[in-house]
Amino acid sequence: MKIFISVDMEGIAGVVDEKDTLNDGKEYKASRRLMTQETNAAIEGCLNAGARKIIVADSHSTTRNIIASSLNPEARLISGLPRPLGQMEGLDESFSGVFLLGYHSMNGTRNGVLDHSWSSNSIHFVKINGKEIGEIGLNTMLANYYGVPVLLVSGCDKAINEAKIYLDKAEFVVVKAGLGRTSVSSLHPEKAQNLIRKASEKAVKNATDNILQPEGPFKLEIMFKKSSMAEMTSLIPDVARDSGRKVTYQTNDFLQLFKVFRVLLFISCQV
Repeated sequence: MKIFISVDMEGIAGVVDEKDTLNDGKEYKASRRLMTQETNAAIEGCLNAGARKIIVADSHSTTRNIIASSLNPEARLISGLPRPLGQMEGLDESFSGVFLLGYHSMNGTRNGVLDHSWSSNSIHFVKINGKEIGEIGLNTMLANYYGVPVLLVSGCDKAINEAKIYLDKAEFVVVKAGLGRTSVSSLHPEKAQNLIRKASEKAVKNATDNILQPEGPFKLEIMFKKSSMAEMTSLIPDVARDSGRKVTYQTNDFLQLFKVFRVLLFISCQV
């Protein structure tokens, strides 16, 4: 069995503020260690359940956060940019399941710990076919496009509530409760890691085809935080500017939509 683990940082136990997640932040080194430890807990659970190949995609910010020398040697690590599939780089039809570890809720979620949608500086909201969607939802859709089920999601309680919109058979691990955007009630890291280890083993042992294939046509809407971002991204063929800060794109191919979204996100972060 082959498992793909995408790991973000905002949903890791003990992480609460931007200073914890930015590489020039005072607590960033500690957050890297916690992120690596939760990843190792997930890997151990997968191995205990019989997984034989595990790919870990470092999926936070610069994607160079997990401490490679401390990672369980049974896993391979994907890190660095650029990556066409972003947080899901390396995923394809050969995997048996996906884990979304340390994830957060979408921008605007009440009491969501460090809530944002891909970029706190550029994205106000993203919609697909009129429904607002965050990183959990879009990455779940991509996994399902490849015919791979999402087996586990971990993060704060608001992120898990969001995940349950798309998933009903996955394992969910709540490692902290959001009291505000930058205030939490968190489990001790060791307890969170133990829960992740047990849930990972259970997720792999009880893996089911929890898949809802995305069906087109698809309409992507992005509301940026600055009008200049819409101005520049609308220069791409077939991307329409609907208002000062919003662009839209339509296609019947979900993978094409995902890749165009990645380009739009990249450009908006440069403006």
